[in-house]
This record gives sequence, C-alpha cells and structure tokens, in this order.
Amino acid sequence: MVIKKTYPKILLLIFSSSIFFIGLYFALYYYTIKVEKEVYASSKNQFNNEVNKLFVLDSKPIRVAINNDTNWDEFVDFIKTKDTVWYNETIGNELDIYKADYLGAYDIDKKFIIRAASSKIKTVDIIPKEAIANLSKGGLSRFYMKIPEGIIEVVGASIHPSDDPLKNKTKPFGYFFVVRLLDKDFITDLEHLTSAEINLSTSNSETKIGNHKIFAAINLNDYKNEPVIKLIFKRNFDVYFDNTITILYLIILAFVINLIINLFLTRKWLYFPLDLITRVLETGNKKAIKELKHTTGEFSYIGNLF
Repeated sequence: MVIKKTYPKILLLIFSSSIFFIGLYFALYYYTIKVEKEVYASSKNQFNNEVNKLFVLDSKPIRVAINNDTNWDEFVDFIKTKDTVWYNETIGNELDIYKADYLGAYDIDKKFIIRAASSKIKTVDIIPKEAIANLSKGGLSRFYMKIPEGIIEVVGASIHPSDDPLKNKTKPFGYFFVVRLLDKDFITDLEHLTSAEINLSTSNSETKIGNHKIFAAINLNDYKNEPVIKLIFKRNFDVYFDNTITILYLIILAFVINLIINLFLTRKWLYFPLDLITRVLETGNKKAIKELKHTTGEFSYIGNLF
C-alpha cells in the first residue's frame, strides 16, 4: 500500500503561499516603478510648461516698451532727421529701462543709423539685413544670434506713427532693435526667476533622467528659425521613490530568509519526529525511540509512550 506522506503536503502549502506572496510583491514593485515614471513625466511636463511661460514673461516688458517706442511720431521724425542728440537723450537713456545691452535704429532702407550700447557690446552694426526684411512682414520679432561678444536675444519692431498702434495702416518708416547679451548676469537672473539651474548647450540629444533632477529645454532660434543654442533648465525632483524601492528589496530579502528558516524548522520539528515515529512503528527501533524522547512537544511525549 502506498502511503501518502504529510510532509510534502506541508511543503506544498508553504511554497504555494510563497508563490502568492512573490506574485504580490512583484505586482507592488511594478506598480511602484510605474507610478515613479508617471510622477516624473508629469513633473517634467509641468516644469517645461512653467519654464516656457516664465521665459516668455521675462521678455514681455521689452515687447511692451518697444511697441510703445516704435509707435511714436517723434521716432518717425528721428528716422527722417537722424537727430543723434534726440536719440541719445531720449532712446539712449532707456538702456536701464529695457535692461538691455544694445539699442539700435535702422532706416527704411535697412541701413544702420545709430546705436546706444553698454560696455559689454563693442559691435556697432549687429542686425543682418535679412532679419530686418523679415521684420518688415511682421512688425515685431524676437530671435537669437551669435556675435563676437556671445549669444544675444534680439527683439525688433518696425517704426510707425502714433495713430497706427497695430502697425498695419502705414508702411514702416524704420526699424528699432533691443538686444540683450545672454551672459552670466542674464543666466543668473533667469535662474532666480525660474528657480532652476541653467546651462547653455548646443547638443540636440535628449536630456536623461538622473540624480533626482527634472529637466526642461528651450531652443533659441535665429531669424531663419534655425537653432542657435539650447537653454537647459535643471531642478531638483523632490519626489523620491528610492526609499520605497529599498523597502521592497528588504521585504523580499526578509521573505527569502524566513522561507529558508521555515523549511529548516519544519524539517526539524515535524518531518524528523514523524520519520522517527514511522521507524518505531515499522521496526520497533529503540534508537529511534530514544531520539524521539529528545524531541520537543507532543513528539517527546509520544516517545515516552513507546
């Protein structure tokens, strides 16, 4: 007669429970990784939107001021008279208002007239004629370009009389450009505005996740809409999942150790005494009876009965 042993059933119960636990663990692990990626993607998109809005907002005062200055009858008269005294006393004094490094005026033929500049910019005639031609079509433009002093932001507007605020009733009388140098001071001010660390990059590769950081990038294009440079914004990613992952690893480690201990103790406390009882009942082995007496619990009592 084949005897169905109990110990394999106990082992089957232990392993079945273990498989269920391991499945539950990996489901939790997968969910945690998935949530981490979703939170990171959401934070990155939010950061990217925030950076783009703040970057546009940073140039808004310049766009408002240049629109006011270029819808001005006196500026129209200057293009005709080229009165340098008026320009230097009126427009040239607005460098601090614009927080700019260069204010340049061009006539209707796209020829340079005059400029007012900070000590940072030595170049006199900065704006390419093609960029001025593009401005003739739109009335207002913003682009970036490289000059000997570095990368610059250029905001330009066509000059019209005061009664043409939308710049669509009259032809341009000339052109006016406001230039900011993207130097260390500019980057520092932008870092304070965006609460992020900023680097300039010419690489077209995607920025990777790492070191608890989120990234956003703004491409700075020239008047041909071709890339000049890229601003990389970096901010701390304050939602950390490392501790959760570590805890999950510790849980699975503790589970494996517990499984090994359970298998060892089950064999010692259950399988070994049952094996002794089987040997006593089948053969009357006195050595087995002696060993059974030295076991614990009910099995020791059964040994004394034998």
